[in-house]
Amino acid sequence: MAPNSAILKYLDLPSDAEDEDTSTALTALLTSAVHDDAPTQTLSDIYNRVIADSGKDYLDPLHLIPLLVPSSDNSAGDVLALIGECGSPKEVIIAVEEALERLRHELEVEEDEDMGPHKASLSAQLGTLLDLYGSAIPRLKLRRKSALETIRPFIQELEGAIKLVAVQANRETALSLLTSISRLSNKFVIWLNSINLNGDEDLNNCKAIIETLLDRTLIAFSNSIQSQIAQRTLEKRFPRQTVPSSDRYNWQPGEESVRTILESYKLLGNAPSKTVPSSTKDLFFFAYETPGGYQPLETLRRLMPVILSGLKTDTFVDESLTSLLKIFHDFQNHPENPTLPPEFTTGLGSVLPSIASPHPDPHVRNQVFRCLSLVLSVADPHNRFQQLIELSRDSEYPQMRVASVGLVKEALLRAISDPSKGDKYFLKPLFLSSFGPILFRFNPPDLLSTDISLQDFVESSESSRILECLSLYYVLIHRDRNNLTGIRDSDVKQTIDRNLLRPLKSAIIRWSENTSKGHTHEIGPIASLQISIDRIEKAHTELF
Repeated sequence: MAPNSAILKYLDLPSDAEDEDTSTALTALLTSAVHDDAPTQTLSDIYNRVIADSGKDYLDPLHLIPLLVPSSDNSAGDVLALIGECGSPKEVIIAVEEALERLRHELEVEEDEDMGPHKASLSAQLGTLLDLYGSAIPRLKLRRKSALETIRPFIQELEGAIKLVAVQANRETALSLLTSISRLSNKFVIWLNSINLNGDEDLNNCKAIIETLLDRTLIAFSNSIQSQIAQRTLEKRFPRQTVPSSDRYNWQPGEESVRTILESYKLLGNAPSKTVPSSTKDLFFFAYETPGGYQPLETLRRLMPVILSGLKTDTFVDESLTSLLKIFHDFQNHPENPTLPPEFTTGLGSVLPSIASPHPDPHVRNQVFRCLSLVLSVADPHNRFQQLIELSRDSEYPQMRVASVGLVKEALLRAISDPSKGDKYFLKPLFLSSFGPILFRFNPPDLLSTDISLQDFVESSESSRILECLSLYYVLIHRDRNNLTGIRDSDVKQTIDRNLLRPLKSAIIRWSENTSKGHTHEIGPIASLQISIDRIEKAHTELF
């Protein structure tokens, strides 16, 4: 193919110049534009002339891809896009594979920080390579290699690079790469549909490694999605128990990126499966595209392994909590009032408290706590009773021992308001014999017999727990009108007074005396405790 006169004139070449000479001259001009401080032609100038003079066929992928990919100049991206669309697909793929290998080595030894005014970040370079490969692969014709042999080395190298980038990537970068991987997956499918494959096995093997790439990309960037889908689900399905807050967050880009990945799964022909165990894909499909008429218990059984794995490893926590909120909301409202099998109560009852207490995000803590409440609400009565004893007595997390008092109160009120459900464990003296020593005394019992200061008491979790216990006691003596639990028995009243109320009243008096001299602001933290005691004593006067 003879070069046209316009491009030859631009490159200052004779009219009989060979293609190789034309390509070499164009590469030299582009190299000067990238590296020289004052080049005669900028990348933008060269790109515009290449377009105007039909010079795209002389862009050499093997030399120009490693030259231009690190550049942050927008015109470098324009030239690369032209190479991806028009260059030899074989050469583009070879150059991209080599560049990806170098990039992965750089990621292993360098941080993806500001690379300077003229160099793109490593994550941006990765995105460029993905788009280049995606532009070339649909045009590639198979020769000696099978389809699997063609794409497997690149995908394996890519998975390693993604894992390294994910450690450093900010949210914007992560979402951009999620979208790029989705586009690449779609290009793979277009290519697979256009070539002659060696039977169904080759096709299925190719689709399997592409799906694995999507899975691992989702896992790698799961903490950057931040679509707030659990919070939005909580607000939608439990509006009375939440204060709307999801609109404060920029959640839309995260959901949009996830949906592009889900569409790529569909294009692969891999819609959510109904097999056990489930995969990351199945969890995301359920969280974002919950099917109508699904069976809550069957779905929980299928998703349980991946949910527990995600919660334990702090990956796709948002999607895991979303799935639990949806499942247990529908489980709770099922017309047949099913009971949750013990293995699910035990499994979730051991994992959820470990997240609800130490997690740094208060919204996540609230979501987990709501999930735990839902689990207990549909649990077998005996399992519910035992789980609550363990949470309120044995939890290693002080915050959970505080929160568990609220869970006990919820269970009690449900049992009292609907005795027909036969929650016999809460509506018998068994409740007080089991929970009384936990809830209606201090931990340790002699806490206030020491000279503990007001500040030390308020800063401990015990002050919050005792406040919750006082609230529970007040509600119980009012609501248990038939005295099914024995809470109105005089000996029970005396025991609670001796173990809880009297020591607390004495401590409040002591703290008040110690802070009365010019430090009245310090008494504020115990005002709630005093109010709780006052209303309990008023109830005692009315009821006893």
